[in-house]
Amino acid sequence: MTGTHAFSPPQLARRWGIKPESVIKKIRAGQLRAFDVSLRPGVGRPRYRIALDAVVEYEIRFSGAVVKTTRARRKTPDDVIEFFK
Repeated sequence: MTGTHAFSPPQLARRWGIKPESVIKKIRAGQLRAFDVSLRPGVGRPRYRIALDAVVEYEIRFSGAVVKTTRARRKTPDDVIEFFK
């Protein structure tokens, strides 16, 4: 991977304005491609790096994909009069 830039999870987290743990969750969920640069991959704690092309791919795929969740409002029983909503 010579000549291309790779981000660490903290660097990418700063770019996106999220926590580094959130970047790692995206990697583990398979949403974001990354590679392990630790001395013994597969043993111990991984040291992830994310290639620039993987970052661009993720940003394009998930651009504007804001997921807004709302709670379902309980139905008010018929015998209850609501004065304030």
